[in-house]
Amino acid sequence: MRRKNLESKSMGEKREVVERLKEDVNRWQIVVLSDFSGMSVKEMEDVREALKETGGGFRVVKNTIIKRVLKDTVFNGLVDKISGSNAIAYTEKDPVNLIQALVKKVKSCENLKIKSGAFEKKLLSLNDIEAIATLPPREVLTAQLLSMLNAPLSNFMNVFNGILLRFIYVLKACEKKDRTLGGKGNA
Repeated sequence: MRRKNLESKSMGEKREVVERLKEDVNRWQIVVLSDFSGMSVKEMEDVREALKETGGGFRVVKNTIIKRVLKDTVFNGLVDKISGSNAIAYTEKDPVNLIQALVKKVKSCENLKIKSGAFEKKLLSLNDIEAIATLPPREVLTAQLLSMLNAPLSNFMNVFNGILLRFIYVLKACEKKDRTLGGKGNA
């Protein structure tokens, strides 16, 4: 009897963990799977701290639990990629900052390897993640976009000003010629 009570309690605890994780996953913008085998506790803490600064997190979760949690979410494409030792990096905020911090940590920690990721309903390969890591910060991208939107209007105004200036030069030249011709009495 006592043994059944312990087993049912652990199942209840597992269900509670799964439910809490499901609530969290629904708020995440991105999930990145990483292989952490061979990492020291200090290295794991360094990764967690770096990702925490970006508004993200880094967790080690049992494969069966994370598969169950991701199955009915926008990240369900990752379920097939889960095997071996997995840690998940995630954020509710800017995905680019999280990926940049994670890729930076991968370069400094030889045992941390990115496997795959998912953003909304799209699976991200290692190449996709590395390409995202090279993007400039959001503020720079916004400034570049606004500059590109502003460029056609600026170019139009420059052309229009050039036409107006040429017209004014022609009028001044006609006026000057008229004065010179008018002064000789040939008008």
